[in-house]
Parts: sequence; structure tokens; C-alpha cells
Amino acid sequence: MTASLSPRACMLTGTILALIVPAPALADLSAQDVWEAFSKQLSAYGKLEADLAEAGGRLTARAMNLSTDVDGLRSNTALSGEIAFQENSDGTVSILFPAEMTATLNVSDNGAAPVNITYAFEQQGMQVTASGQAGNITHDFTAPQLTYTLEGLSVDGKKIGSQVELVLSNTVGTWLSAGNAVTQVTADYTIDTLSVNANFTDPTTRDEIKFTARMNDLAAESENTIPDGLQSMTPQMMFAAGFGVAAKLDYGEVAYGADVTSKGQNTKLLGSIEKGSLDVSVDGDQVRYTTAAEQMDVSGSVSGLPFPPVDIHLDTSSFNLLMPLAQSDAAREFGLGITMEGFTISDFVWAMLDPAQQLPRDAANIVLDLKGTGNWLIDIFDTEALENATAAPGEVESLSLEALEVTVAGASLTGDGAFTFDNSDTVTFGGVPRPQGQVDLALTGGITLLDKLTAMNIVPQQQAMGIKMMSGLFAKPGPGQDSLTSRIEIDAAGRVLANGQQIR
Repeated sequence: MTASLSPRACMLTGTILALIVPAPALADLSAQDVWEAFSKQLSAYGKLEADLAEAGGRLTARAMNLSTDVDGLRSNTALSGEIAFQENSDGTVSILFPAEMTATLNVSDNGAAPVNITYAFEQQGMQVTASGQAGNITHDFTAPQLTYTLEGLSVDGKKIGSQVELVLSNTVGTWLSAGNAVTQVTADYTIDTLSVNANFTDPTTRDEIKFTARMNDLAAESENTIPDGLQSMTPQMMFAAGFGVAAKLDYGEVAYGADVTSKGQNTKLLGSIEKGSLDVSVDGDQVRYTTAAEQMDVSGSVSGLPFPPVDIHLDTSSFNLLMPLAQSDAAREFGLGITMEGFTISDFVWAMLDPAQQLPRDAANIVLDLKGTGNWLIDIFDTEALENATAAPGEVESLSLEALEVTVAGASLTGDGAFTFDNSDTVTFGGVPRPQGQVDLALTGGITLLDKLTAMNIVPQQQAMGIKMMSGLFAKPGPGQDSLTSRIEIDAAGRVLANGQQIR
């Protein structure tokens, strides 16, 4: 019931509607100036065709069509209705959209089933005004309500039952387009509410998925660098030409629900988030991705099972990733971070696992923060270079464990440490660059938890004995009751030591 679509083609409607922003007019703009900037942004994602008519300071574009063909992936988007560019007496230009527009997207790939999508756009009271000068045009827009509707979806000629509606209320924003050979596009906008209603039915199995969501108080910023000829470029060419995308989104309360019916069984999910954020950027040098959310609740139930809904709660959750993309001789920073704090689950689940209440039911936490330096030795966007590589495509110079925390059922594991890597020595550790450094670990409540799991017959007695014997080799008693500490070192000679005792 899913299909891979061309992201370049799918950006047509969003780009059309985003051409928006306020600023005092520096010089009179013509309708032709605004159309050229408008069409240039669309042409970055394919070949744009349109019927144009101009009279009395008004330019009208009809029968717009955007087509792409990249590595055998072909798409064509036809847009109904007309868009007018009207010159105003104050030197600005109004962009006038019809109340309703329809777009038809056809996507085909070598050997893959063709996909056909029809979707509609409706607006109420949207105002779009362009100001500035040719080559540096600012738009401002307000829209009391924007509605996107998926009207038809088929794969290989077979229609898939689908109903999708996306509604944005009280959208206000700015959009600036500047530059010639390379276009800089910046945007800043707010949306009071965004709601989604979706329904999909598999034509063969009749399985059905229903999804609803509502987000409040959205605030978004973006800054994109778009080189000319983007539609015909490979990723390697795009980044070499300066392509880059950066976006940030903050949002308030979220509520969502999913209802899945398959083989006569119904599964329901309800969830909410108090607030969250997303920050992402990609360019030729690196990719950076960060997301965070607070006070998340999910409740799930399955029909036919004699259980109440399962409720899950998280106080906070976050994920971040930093990775270099460019080939370089010098090492560059990378990182990975995961945080889940305040995790709790329904008491009835605990009652099933631990009816005698032997285990503490405190909230669980997981924190992992890794940082390091390394570099790519080849261009990872050069598929031929990757295929012909006879050695590792990159090197890691250092890796540090900035933070480690796992807290669950009364036990807590923490740690930190750092290692460097000798990439000239891949013999000592069997093909892996030789590390040097140390990591310090501390475990509290671990033996008590192991004893309780053994008493509950979750861990066999023999395995528990083996774990305790191994802990004696790698750890030593800590400062408190039921606490263990361990320092794992790898020295310059490649020896591995645990608390000063050589184990390799």
C-alpha cells in the first residue's frame, strides 16, 4: 500500500504555495520579474512548461506542467487552474491563486509499477504579495485556511482506497528568494493548527488503516541553497554545486490516533505530546539531525485480547546525529545521542511480569552520548569509487563515551571514557584499527536485580552463577552496598586490562 515517490516532483505544490514574505519595495517589480523567480524555483526540480498571457500589468500562467527524468525515475505533475501575477500601484506584485486547484502526479521507474496520484488544494482568503527587486524578491503571505486533499491513488493501474486531508489554519509567513546561478531561499512562518485525517484500504486484503493527528502552535524556519540545473544533477553534483538545506520546527501540543483493522482484528493507538522540536541540515560537508519531545503518552489496545489498554509514558525523548559527508584529509567531528527519560508502563503489565512485586517499578532512563572524530577517504557519493574500494572508505580517529546511563528496576549502570585509534595498525585487533584509552563503568543494584530475576525464573540459576563469576573478573566492589566498578583499558601495546589485570 506504499510507493516510493520522487521528492523533487512532490515539492511542486509546496513550493508554489511557499512563495511568500513582507519587506518595503526597493524598486518597482513587474509581473514578469515575479513569474521568473517563481518559475525558476520550480524549474530547479524539473522541466517547467506553462501557457502565459500578459496584458495590462497582469501575467497569467495556465496549464502548468513539471516533468523530471533522473536515473530512469520519471515523474510528471500537471496543475489545473491558473495563477495570476498582478502589478500594484505601490511597486509590489500580488500573486493570485484560485480557490481550488488540482494536481495530477505520475511516477514511473525502470521496471517498477507506475504510481498515479491526484490531489487538490483549496484556500480561503490567502493573500500573497511580492516586493523588492528582480533577483532579490520578498513575499509575504497570510492564509486563514489551506486544505490539501488526496483524491486518488493507484499503483500499476490498481486503485488503492485512500482518503487523506491536510488542513492548515492561520498560516502567516515570509519567503525570500535571492541570487542568480545559485538561489538562496529563506522562509519563516507560523501555523496555528495543522490537522491530518487519513484512511487507506488495501484493495486485495481489505485491511484498513485510519490515522488522525492535530498539531498546535507550529513555528518553522528554513534556509535552502538551490543551484541551477538541480533536476539533472546526481547527489555528487548537487553538493559540489553548493546545494544545502536547513530547517527548524518547533511545535506545541500534539494529539494523534491510529486504528488498524487486519484479518478481523482491530488495533487502536492514541497518543499525545506536550511539545517538541526538529532541527535538520544537510550540505556537502555534513548532515545534522536533532529531534526532541516532552511528556509523551501512548495507549494501545488489541481487540479480542483480555487485557486493558497498555499505557506508556516518557517524560523526555531526544535523538541527535552529526556525521561528516565530505571527503577530507583531516578528521572531522561526528556524534550520536539518544535520551529516553521517565519511561513508565501500565501497572497491569508489571503485574503480569512480576505479580509478587519483587521489582521496583521506578521510571526507567536511557542516556547515550557518543562523540568522535573521523574522515571519509573517498567521496561517498561516487558510486564507482565505493564499488571499487579495496579498503575501508573512512577512518575513525577518536571516540569518546561522554555519557552512559541505564536505570531500570532498581539497577543503574553509568559510564564514560575515551579512545583513540591507530589506523596504521589493523593487525593487533584482527582488521580493526588499534584502540588506546579507557572506559570507566559503575553498576549499582545489579546483583540484587539478578537475584530477583533468578527467583522469578526469568534468569536460570546456572546463567546467574556464570554472570556473577564473570563480574568478579571484570569488576571490583564499589564504595556502596551492591555496587561494582570497572576500568577497562587498552594500552599502546594493545593489551586489554580490567582494573589493572591483563585479560588479553
